[in-house]
Amino acid sequence: MSQCIQLHGPNKQGGAALFIALILLVIISILGVSAMKMSMFNARISTGAQVNTMTFQAGESALQAVYEEALDADQGGQNNVILRAMNKRFAEGVFEVQLRCVTAADPYKSGACADADYMDSRDLIKASSQTVVKDNIRNIAGNSVTITGSGGTSVVWYDFVSAAKGEMEDLGVESHNVQEFSRKGLYMSGNF
Repeated sequence: MSQCIQLHGPNKQGGAALFIALILLVIISILGVSAMKMSMFNARISTGAQVNTMTFQAGESALQAVYEEALDADQGGQNNVILRAMNKRFAEGVFEVQLRCVTAADPYKSGACADADYMDSRDLIKASSQTVVKDNIRNIAGNSVTITGSGGTSVVWYDFVSAAKGEMEDLGVESHNVQEFSRKGLYMSGNF
């Protein structure tokens, strides 16, 4: 009789061990799936931050190209966005937005960006700007200049506003940057 009792004892313990092992396996699986989801979420956040930084820097590059043209009249050649804006506004009397596209080959490309105009070698990011000269002209002291008569020449401040856009079309992300700045120039009876 004592032998019969020993046979039934191990059978009850074998079922409990299997049940505990299954519960531990389920708990470990749940922890693994949670860790994987957390990792994917963190990867999305870091990718989003990287894309936002890249588009912001692209917009800043477009503003930098305009700023370089404002400092140096020879920068950009015939298509100098600042000189074109001033010429259109004050010599021709036309208030026209000057478009600029920054590409890998030409940071001073005149006009809007075409489909193939990317600023990086991987063809991911586009950078462009729009620049307008403001309506007012200020003399060096900061006061407005009265535009009357002819024959007078003076050094004045021309004020500009540039709005730049960096974009990554594949992900639908854009960054917009705005900069206002001034440039000294000669004012000669309606001409700059």
